[in-house]
Amino acid sequence: MFDLPSNFKLMMIMKTSIIKSIFFVSLITMFVSCEKNYLDVNTSPNNPLKLLPKQILPAAIGHTAYVMGNDYQILGGYWGQFWTQGPTGNQYNVYDQYLISNTTFDRQWSDLYSSPLMDFNDIIRLSEGGNTKYSGISYIMQAYTYQVLTDLHGDVPFTDALQAETGVYTPHYDSQQKIYDGLITLIDKGIAAITSYTGDDVYPQEDDFLYGGDTDLWIRFANTLKLRVYMRQTEIRPNLAQAGIQQMVANGDQFISDGEDASMLFFDANFNQNPLYMQIASLGSFNVLASNTTLNYLRNNNDRALTSSTEEQLPEIVPVRIMGSIRVKVSCRVLVDKL
Repeated sequence: MFDLPSNFKLMMIMKTSIIKSIFFVSLITMFVSCEKNYLDVNTSPNNPLKLLPKQILPAAIGHTAYVMGNDYQILGGYWGQFWTQGPTGNQYNVYDQYLISNTTFDRQWSDLYSSPLMDFNDIIRLSEGGNTKYSGISYIMQAYTYQVLTDLHGDVPFTDALQAETGVYTPHYDSQQKIYDGLITLIDKGIAAITSYTGDDVYPQEDDFLYGGDTDLWIRFANTLKLRVYMRQTEIRPNLAQAGIQQMVANGDQFISDGEDASMLFFDANFNQNPLYMQIASLGSFNVLASNTTLNYLRNNNDRALTSSTEEQLPEIVPVRIMGSIRVKVSCRVLVDKL
C-alpha cells in the first residue's frame, strides 16, 4: 500500500476542517437570515403596528353610522313615537314602555367611546404636521358624537375622556353646559384644520364615506352642527344662543341643504347591508310597527308620506343619515325613518 507523506495528510485534514467551518458558518448565517426575514411569525400583516389616517377614517365613520343607524335610530323611533312595539313581539318593550335601567345603553356607550371616538382621536394625533383635513373631519365627527351622547345621557365624560393611555381610567363626568361649550370649540377646530391645509394631498377621497373628501360640504356640515348646538340652548341660554347664531349669520356661514345630508350608503351584500334592515330582518318585522300617534297625524293632515300599501319592508339599500333633513316613509304597518 502506498503511504502519503505525513505533511500531505496534515494539509488535507486542515483543508477539510476549513471547508467544514465555512459550511457551518454559511449554514448558521442562512438560518439567522431565514429567521429574520422569512420565519418572523410574530408580525401579523393583518394587525399592523402603524396606521395612516386614511386607513382609520373609513372604520371610524362606518362604526359611527352603524351605531347611529341601528341602536340609536331604533331608540329615537320609539321615543319619537314614530314606531311602536308590535303586539306579537317583545324585543323593544324596554324602549316602548320606558323600562330603562343603568345598563340599557351599555353596548352603545362602549361602542362609541372605545371605537369611533378613539379612532378620531388617533387620526387627530397622526395628522399633526401633515394633512390636517383628516384632523378637521375628526374634530367635527367627535363634536357630533359627543352631542348625541350628552343629549341622551346628560353629563358624560368629555374633557377627561379618551385618556386611558395617560392613566385616566375613571374620567370625570362633565356638565351638559360645559360639554356644549366644548362642542363649539371642537367644531371651530375642525373648520380651522380643514381651511388651513395648503398641501397637495388629494385625500381624503373614497375613504370618506360621508362626503367623499369634499371639504366645502364638511364645512357646511360643521356649520349646521354648530347651528344645532346653539338651537338646543335657546330655552336655557337664550342670550348665548342668539349671539352665536347672529355671529354665524354675520360671517355668512353656509349650511347643508337638500341632497347634502351626511349619509353613508349601505349595499345589498353581506356585512354591508343597512344595520337597521339587518336588525329588523333578523328579529322579524312584527317588532317594529308604525305608531298610531304618527299615523293619525299624517291621516289628519292628508300627508303624502302615507301610502296606500298595506305592508312595506325596510329596504336593504338605504343610506344611514348621520345628520340632515328628516325623511319619513310610512305604510300602514312599518314606518321607515331614515336619519
